[in-house]
Amino acid sequence: MNRINGPFHRKLHEESARDEGGERVQGGRHDTTGHSADLGAWAQGSPARVAFVLPSLARGGAEIATLHVARGFARRGVAVDLVIVANLAEEIAPPEGVRLIRLNAPRLLSAIAPLRRYIRNARPQALFAAIWPLTVVAALAVGLVSRARRPRLMLTHHSALLPTYGRNWRSRIKLFLTTRLTYRWADWLVGVSCGVTREIIAISGLAPQRAVTVFNPVPKPEMAPDTPCVWPPRAGPRILTVGNLRAPKNQRLLIDAFALLSADAGATLAIVGEGPERPALEAQIATAGLTGRVLLPGSAAEPGAWFRDADLFVLSSDMEGFGNVLVEAMHFGLPVVATDCPYGPHEVLQEGALGHLTPVGDAAALARAMTSALEHPVDRAALRQRAGQFATPAAVAAYWALACADVTA
Repeated sequence: MNRINGPFHRKLHEESARDEGGERVQGGRHDTTGHSADLGAWAQGSPARVAFVLPSLARGGAEIATLHVARGFARRGVAVDLVIVANLAEEIAPPEGVRLIRLNAPRLLSAIAPLRRYIRNARPQALFAAIWPLTVVAALAVGLVSRARRPRLMLTHHSALLPTYGRNWRSRIKLFLTTRLTYRWADWLVGVSCGVTREIIAISGLAPQRAVTVFNPVPKPEMAPDTPCVWPPRAGPRILTVGNLRAPKNQRLLIDAFALLSADAGATLAIVGEGPERPALEAQIATAGLTGRVLLPGSAAEPGAWFRDADLFVLSSDMEGFGNVLVEAMHFGLPVVATDCPYGPHEVLQEGALGHLTPVGDAAALARAMTSALEHPVDRAALRQRAGQFATPAAVAAYWALACADVTA
């Protein structure tokens, strides 16, 4: 990966992206993955315990990606703890074989003490924490533990931090100060795209040798072979997007772009997901006269049927650290249109070689790209091949290599 040096990183590149069958899988020009042989070597030694720390078990991309990695570790005989700060009414289930630890902290800062107690008592050999500012909390908890009990610490960043959290000077100062004061206790900083990795290096001030990019594991959404069609009877092209209904996902832009498509095409747009933007989206649909043509079916625990019978996938976000749903669509060979937002779509779609990239916030450009994608055939095999490069075993091996590798190597 660019800006990463040292023998460990050179070895990682020489053996990068090998899955458990030994086949080479390239996840992009700057992907970093580990060698699966290291996994078995460590697991066969003395018992190892690894902890994954998350804010909650919300159905988000970061949480799902973390659970895929935790499941991969557990299946290899490693003792795995999933440490959760807050409890939610609706949660995704933890993987089988993973011990769930609830800190029951009412807010993030109050999680420092119970997390430190967990580390002292459970003594994990490696601890992975995801999502700022929980990464800061984890770094503080580890820093307060004696060196003899201190686990190797990996801080994973799933989002574009500056666009998400640094929109005003107060937030930007908070972001810079918290990372620069606490990230010195981290062994590795992990970004889920090269753009995220470069950003966190700049924000934290740490040496590039302590940062690495590991793309998210994104398996094909599971679906029973006899799953019926969930779309209304076909009148024209079926256009799909999947994601939480939140402002950064900017489904309003997609509705504006959809309204610019020719009504003669009879297209249907399904926005699969749930969130606080629902009332605003419902009002926008009604005002635009698109009721019945734009669907808001809510969340889908298994969205495979939506992907299977769609004709086009569109991602209209203002920012995406990675973009798991792009890969899920590509697993089904779906043509893809995405905004060229920071940072994931540009990398997942190989700088636009595998899908249309449009300027952020430009409804007219998005509509033109959607029309072009519907009118011109795509190489569906190439899309499926690219999606297959984001395999779970490769990500598991990469994270395992980080848990074992000496930062000074």
